[in-house]
This record gives sequence, structure tokens and C-alpha cells, in this order.
Amino acid sequence: LLNTAYCSLHSFSQTKTSLTAGLVRSIGVSNFNSEQLERVIGDPAVVPAVNQVESHPFLSNERLRQFCADKGIQLVAYSPLARTGTSEQKNTTSPLDIPLVQELAAKYSVTAAAICIKWQTQRGVVVIPKSATKERIESNIRIFGFDLTEEEMTAMNALDKNWRNCTFSEYGIQSHKEWPFSRDF
Repeated sequence: LLNTAYCSLHSFSQTKTSLTAGLVRSIGVSNFNSEQLERVIGDPAVVPAVNQVESHPFLSNERLRQFCADKGIQLVAYSPLARTGTSEQKNTTSPLDIPLVQELAAKYSVTAAAICIKWQTQRGVVVIPKSATKERIESNIRIFGFDLTEEEMTAMNALDKNWRNCTFSEYGIQSHKEWPFSRDF
């Protein structure tokens, strides 16, 4: 059960005491939209170091990325490869299967996943891909031997559909007053 009187902003406020007491060096947030971030950075001495959000070629979160950059907050992408086939069935095509991504992977002799990860890092986004196999972990790191061109970055940016895979709606939390996905960014 979710207590609607409880809010993540209160939790952040409580965590600030650990920072000001010197118990931690930095604090971060997850799934905060721009409005929620504005509220927590009302105290300029305590700005979250990171905001971890879903971000992949189908959900670039570009406006939120720029907002965070302007405020000195590092955007961190979870689900950077847009796992597909969820219970909501909003999407059945993986960005890894998009011809553009496949063509770039062939051009640079890397995996399609490496292209998606490189696109994020070139945008200044920290990426945390999940993988259970040694081979995929190794291929995911092979992003340092090439750079996507400006035209390729523009083409990758055009894949954005504002498609959110991880809404957590299966838990009934979309009615919570602090549900972050009611805003575009």
C-alpha cells in the first residue's frame, strides 16, 4: 500500500540531514521530474548529484536532460536499451532492431546495444545497462573506439517516441500525488 501522505520530497529532505552532517558526500534521486527537482533544489546548498530515470532511444528525456545539466545534476539512464514486450504491450520493436541502429553497429563493428549506449554517453548521460552474461557486458563497454557523427546523433535523436516502458503502473501508484510521469519532463 502506498501512503499518499508520504512523498519522495519529504524523504529527500530527511536525507539532506545526512549530507549536512557529513555522513554522506552526495545524494541522488530517481524518477524526479523537473517540477519535483525544482522543489528539492530550493536550498541551493543541497542539489542532488544525480537523477536516475528511464532513458533510451524511444524515450530520450532530452528536456529533462537539459534541465538537469543546467542545474548541475547528472542524468543517469536505467533501461538504456528499452526492454520490450512488457505487460502493457506498448511496444513490440526493440531499438536494437531498428535499421538505423543496425546500420551504425555494422559501420562501427560493434553491437546495436553499444550504439545505443554510445548515443547516451555522447549526450552526457551516464548509462547503467543490465546484463547477465560476460559477453554482453564486454560488448557493452566497447564504446570508446568511435564517436557518432553529428548527423548520426541527430538520426538517433529522431527515434524518440516519448515511449515509457517502466511506468510502475502495475502497482497502482499512478494515482499518487507525487507520481512523476504525469509531466513530460
